[in-house]
Amino acid sequence: MAIAFDAAASSAATAVTSLTYSHTVAVGDDRVLRVSPEWYDGTAARTVSSITYAGDSVTEVTGALSTANVGSDRVGVSIYRRLATATGANNVVVTLSASVPSGVIAAQSYTGVDKTTPIGTMVDAFGTSTAPSVAVSSAV
Repeated sequence: MAIAFDAAASSAATAVTSLTYSHTVAVGDDRVLRVSPEWYDGTAARTVSSITYAGDSVTEVTGALSTANVGSDRVGVSIYRRLATATGANNVVVTLSASVPSGVIAAQSYTGVDKTTPIGTMVDAFGTSTAPSVAVSSAV
């Protein structure tokens, strides 16, 4: 079975500790929901406390928090996933360890994913380069 994109949803907010929005997952085999919170948090090092979808926990795959300010803010990003997730319209709820000045949360759902390794290894870099790059190896 080939991997197929199902749907995407996102939400953004300022001065936020928790963010809730709806995402609809279609019926299909070998479903995965991928949730990607990104936040800008001044000089503190805030983290994601929890993510749920339809009341079920969503598992962190990987994440990164800049060790120094990028511009005037620290930047955090994580990737979370839930296998065999509930279908239909349900809420994604992201809770951070403390309020952040701004955050963006995105979710995508797919069918036909490998249940053992549905998401590959994250590659990250932080900085202020005008020509940023990272080396990514293929999981295929």
